[in-house]
Amino acid sequence: MKKVGLLLILTAIFSINRAEAQDQLSYQVPPDEITRLVDAPTTPSLSVSPDNKTLLLLENPGHPPIEKLAAEELRLA
Repeated sequence: MKKVGLLLILTAIFSINRAEAQDQLSYQVPPDEITRLVDAPTTPSLSVSPDNKTLLLLENPGHPPIEKLAAEELRLA
């Protein structure tokens, strides 16, 4: 019975500490090297025709800008 009470007290203490630690967080910006890596253009892909005479260079779209992600959605269906 004492173990159950001690376990409940320890759980309450750890829960309080965890909640206080999260209150002190603010928005964090990654280092500049990581930002440049994420914003870098993607590497193009190559596709070779079956007869090996034509080469197709495919450009992959990058990440969409924040403005597009934040835009209001029109749910029509």
